[in-house]
Amino acid sequence: MIGLDTNIVIYGMVSSVPQHAKALAWFNKNQEALALTSVSVGETLRLLTHSQVFPKPLDLTKAVAALAAFVSDFRVSVLEEDPDWWTQLPDLLADFPGLRGNAVYDARIALCFKFHGVRQLCTNDAEFKKYGFLKVLTI
Repeated sequence: MIGLDTNIVIYGMVSSVPQHAKALAWFNKNQEALALTSVSVGETLRLLTHSQVFPKPLDLTKAVAALAAFVSDFRVSVLEEDPDWWTQLPDLLADFPGLRGNAVYDARIALCFKFHGVRQLCTNDAEFKKYGFLKVLTI
């Protein structure tokens, strides 16, 4: 199974981003099971509806429908995190001593994938390379 970071989902969904064609080609040829976290679902909806991110953001109803279609079309599973994910954050400090602030969200995503046994993550965020339990794939 390959985990998907929010940026890869946005690239696959939004035709106006420069990475769209490359991402869509990757999604169309991919044969492995795909998953994203519930945190990434929230991030994706936040971005799709944000006027400072996209000049013509979607309203929430259209954003939810678009994400639902994407998840269905590419058979993406949505994974829920361990309820105690936050207690595992100190364990990550050996590999990521500067873990704080916004990086906590990425750590949350990484821990969710770890909890579900997902060992590969497709992302364009180099910060995820710090998590030794995830092999980072890029598009």
